[in-house]
Amino acid sequence: MMTSSGNESLRHLADCQTPEFGAVSVHGATCTDDGCLCDTVNLKVTAGGEQKALTLTADGTLLDDELRPAEDRWGGVVRAASQAPGFQEGFDTLVTQRRAQVLEAMGRLEGAFEVQLPESLLGEGADLERDILGRVELDGQRYAWRIELCADPGCECENLFLVVWLPGEPKRAVFAITADGRWMVEQAGNAALTMDAVEGALVATEAFQALLGQMRVERILQKYHRSLRGPSVV
Repeated sequence: MMTSSGNESLRHLADCQTPEFGAVSVHGATCTDDGCLCDTVNLKVTAGGEQKALTLTADGTLLDDELRPAEDRWGGVVRAASQAPGFQEGFDTLVTQRRAQVLEAMGRLEGAFEVQLPESLLGEGADLERDILGRVELDGQRYAWRIELCADPGCECENLFLVVWLPGEPKRAVFAITADGRWMVEQAGNAALTMDAVEGALVATEAFQALLGQMRVERILQKYHRSLRGPSVV
């Protein structure tokens, strides 16, 4: 995520007169870092003769130039400007433009979206034909596991879902793993498949962490692709 610089092409978003902040002017630009996955918009905001560089995320979070929550005053300025005609349309256009840039840079813009995982990231005993990304030993038995993306086309979460099962048995445990690494039980499995047992066996391995990281990238790309192309194959 990068903040605005003078070299970026700025799009005019709003000019308005406010009782509290006087004349307000807002311009925006997308991040230009091809190695970044953000879809934020960098703002150049002028209010009462003072100028400020801010970052506005797609979900409406306003950050300062050090990516900390912006001061209340500047939050008020941007809220006032966001009511001006054309602001939301311009902001949405920049978000869409940025998402397309990210997908194009990753070679994922065209066609239906499909999860792409390098073989080097697959766990021991992986069998993609059976949707198995790896295996783990628990209580003396070898369990299969895979990681799924959120299946709700209307959801913007970045949770991943770890599915663990004993091949040949129908009962499966499902654990949600949040973007900040918290685990939650979504569906209980058999007695051996407790959250502590599964998390303890997998989280300590670098390979599992690397695969989680790649799946988080896939989830971000899936959301961007869906916003541009609509629901597609996963």
